[in-house]
This record gives sequence, C-alpha cells and structure tokens, in this order.
Amino acid sequence: MMRFCIPDAEDLSVIAGMYRDAVGSAGCVWSEDYPTLEDAANDFQRGDLFCLKDDSGIPVAAISVDDDMTTDSFSCWTQHLRPWAEFCRVVVRSDLRGRGLAPFMVRQLNEELIRRGLRGVHYCVAKENVPAQRAYEKTGFRLRGEAFVYGGQYLLFEKPLPQIRKAESRDIPYVARIYRELTEGEESARRVTGWIAGVYPTESTARAALDADELYVLEEDGEVLSAMRINRVQDPAYAQASWHFPAPDGQVLVMHTLVVSPRGKGRGYGARMEAYFEQCAREQNASVLRIDTNARNAFARGFYRRLGFREAGVVPCSFNGIPDVHLVCLEKAL
Repeated sequence: MMRFCIPDAEDLSVIAGMYRDAVGSAGCVWSEDYPTLEDAANDFQRGDLFCLKDDSGIPVAAISVDDDMTTDSFSCWTQHLRPWAEFCRVVVRSDLRGRGLAPFMVRQLNEELIRRGLRGVHYCVAKENVPAQRAYEKTGFRLRGEAFVYGGQYLLFEKPLPQIRKAESRDIPYVARIYRELTEGEESARRVTGWIAGVYPTESTARAALDADELYVLEEDGEVLSAMRINRVQDPAYAQASWHFPAPDGQVLVMHTLVVSPRGKGRGYGARMEAYFEQCAREQNASVLRIDTNARNAFARGFYRRLGFREAGVVPCSFNGIPDVHLVCLEKAL
C-alpha cells in the first residue's frame, strides 16, 4: 500500500537520486544540474515537498509545490482561480513508471491544496514530454497556452480546484437545477432517489436552507455541482430508529438533501461534501453524524456505507410531502 505523505529529512537523498535517474528518460528535459538535492531540501524546508512511500517506508515518487513568479505572470491563466499554486519536480522511480503513480500523487496533492484554501493549480510541461502531458490530462488539467521558459518550449496546463462554501442567493438557481436533474432522472428511470419532481426537493427547499444560513455548495470553476444542508434538526422519524450511538441533540449534527449534479458524476464530490460535513461537526463539538435516505436509493445506501455510516433502522413515514417512504436512518460516530 502506497502512502502519500511529507517526507522525512533522511528521505531527501533518495528523492534526489530519483531526480538523477530520470535524466535522459523519455520526454525528460532535466539535467545533472536540475533538479538537485538542494531543490529537494528547499521544497522540504517550505513544507512543499511530498512523496509516496512503499510498505517499507522508502520514497518511490515525489512531487513539489512551487510559487514561480515567471510562470505566475502568464496571461493565459484563469484569474478567478487565484490563489493558485504550481506543481513541479514530479518524479517516479524508474521501475514503477507507467503505473499511475504520478496521477495518484496529483490527486492527493489536490486535496492538500484545497485544505490550504487554494482555488487552482498550474503545471508547465516540456513540449516533448508526452508521458507527463497524458498523465496530467487524465487528472483534469486543461491546456491553456504555450510559452518559451526555462530554456525551452513548454505547454501550460491548469486545473480548477473545487471549493465548498456557504451558499449565496446567486446559487439558488443552480441548486434548483440539480434538484430538477435528479428528480427528472427519477421520472425517466435513469436513477432512483425516491424523490418526486415538484414536491421535494424544489427551489423552495434550497431557499429555506439559504434563509436559515444552512445551505452549502461545492463550486468548481464557477459552476455549482453539489449542495447540502447542515443543521441539528432531526426528522421526527429518527425517534423510531435504533441508534447505536445515542447522543443528546446538542451532540448530533445532521446532513440533509445531499445532491451531486450528473455533470459532476464520478469526481468524488459526494465524498468531499461528507468530509466537509465531518469537519463542521468537529468545529461545532458534535460527536455523532446522522443522515437519512430513501430505502429505494440503493446507490446512496452503498455510498454512505463505504463512508463508514451504519444503518440504524428503516422507518415507514411521510417525508417532506412524499407519502409511503421507508426512511433509512444512518449514523456515524466521530
């Protein structure tokens, strides 16, 4: 099992050795003069050097974050993605190349940059380095331009990072659109949620959450692709569940109406929203998370199970105007 982490000081020589071994490989424009142990040490001192370690704790790949004033000034970058960072000095041990380790590191580092509050990332790839270009395209980077820099011709790639924030009034049409996408999919049998178009959820559902200051959205590159409501309000049906983690109301935080647009399917947004839900619970000193879903929604039940939730019961009820619902109550202790 590979572990993505910040290296130890004694790992720097191993990482520098990987730099040297990469010189002369397909597409690589590095030389004996760059990158070096000094580059690795500088990145390490800034807290901007990361690596993958194998089961024995030996680094097998590395990636750095840089703030290059030269590339930062290029006009091709999308300005609303500030603050941003630049990936650099990506290396994989020679015997492990071609196994997807570079894209894996990129995805892991994206999570770190999101935690740092950044909105976008850049990567400059030598034009002849086709393997690196393909690796970054697989992780959602898009080509923004080309420039002569570092003594050669480079392609300039960019990727927006998703941001979770409190919703604003301007977000309501987008959240309502996601609700429609999902309920219309229900009607056409493309997906099963147990919701009913025009009944729940609707635009008024989103507005009520916004008015209560409880609506959160995930935005990527200016587009809202996921939403949820977080508060301490438990549906009356919860009283009939057999909770394994009983807790007073003040210790329970509840997530309602988690939605992800079909346009954002497969990008991990649902898991990212749930992680934010957990973060909110810790910040609000809650020890138990609770959510619910319709028993018909097999996808949601499996999704929450994979995230560590357990089902505390299935309660027959009327739910938000929808009759004959079998409500699955789920819980997770922090």
